[in-house]
Parts: sequence; structure tokens; C-alpha cells
Amino acid sequence: MKVKATCFAALYGFMLGGHAIAGPASPCETCSSQPAAERMITKIRTPVEAVIKTLRGQGKPQPQTPNTLSPFISDGCSSFPDGNLTDKRKWRNCCIEHDIAYWQGGTRSQRLAADTQLRDCVAATGEHEIAQAMFAGVRVGGKPNLPTRWRWGYGWKKDNGYGPLTPSQRKQVEQLIKKIPSNLDEIPIVTPTFIKK
Repeated sequence: MKVKATCFAALYGFMLGGHAIAGPASPCETCSSQPAAERMITKIRTPVEAVIKTLRGQGKPQPQTPNTLSPFISDGCSSFPDGNLTDKRKWRNCCIEHDIAYWQGGTRSQRLAADTQLRDCVAATGEHEIAQAMFAGVRVGGKPNLPTRWRWGYGWKKDNGYGPLTPSQRKQVEQLIKKIPSNLDEIPIVTPTFIKK
């Protein structure tokens, strides 16, 4: 059993760059059937090397399709109420402003600023506990790598992650942001859905 484990460690190390993880200097000097092990290494190493080259960017470059920004949509406060029982839209505009920031995305610090602005806006309505709950919710549920409709940078066809927008992306934002009504009450609210398609 120790011989098999040593061979496996050597084989694995050999595939990842020719260096054994532990054990013998050559990949299978303690293996019982060296020719079979060498054939197995050859069969496995070629596709593994192709994958490693591609991951390192040494393979054929894939054509880059430009990342396009969809027109702005808002679902209000997503799966959270837009207000309370007496005023059903009490903090809805706070959520729409937050959606405008999330729609375009950007850096981590821009996301934190947008989340802080949401919290402060809701707190200004007199709902301090609601503001804290919403802040906690967006900090956890708004990360860019989530497949949700309300994730950071949700307006882009492809996930941008965190980072400054490119000049081309900023231009798209500038063009589409002009189409957003200045009166936030005029913005139609779409039905919230969980998964972005």
C-alpha cells in the first residue's frame, strides 16, 4: 500500500511540473510496473498540461465579447418591504438609489459607500432598526459573485466582480443613466426574482 501511495504522490507531482511531492526522484522507481505507470503518465499528462496552459493564459486566447450594460431596472427593496404598514413606500426611493449604484457596480469601497448610503437614508425616515437590518442584508446578499438579480453590478451581462469600471463601461453607464427619470417615483418596479437568468 505504501508503494502505491508513493507512486501516486510521484505521479501527481510529475504531472504538475515534473517534481515528486514526496518519495523517489523519478515518478515510479518503486512502482511494480514501471512501463504501465509511464504510459499512464503520458496519457494523463498531455490533457493536464493543456488545461494548465489554458489556465495560465498560454493556450489559444478566447475571443473577448464586450460586456454590455442593460438598461436600468429596479425591484424596489428586492425581497424586503418598500415601507411599513402605514406608508408602503416609506423607504422605497432609498432602495432605488441603492439599485442605481448596484446596477452599475464598481469597487469594493463604492459598494460599501452605496450600502452605507442606503442605511443612512432609511434611518433618516426614523426607522433605525430597519436601516441596520437592511444594511446587514445587503452586505451579505449583495456580493458580485452571487447569481442573484440584486448582486453588485447586476446590470452587466457578465459578472464584473469588484474593480473600477473601464472607460468603455463608464461611457455605457453615462449613456444609460440619462434615461433614468430624475423623479424616482416614476421608475417602474419589476417583480423581484431571486436568480439572474
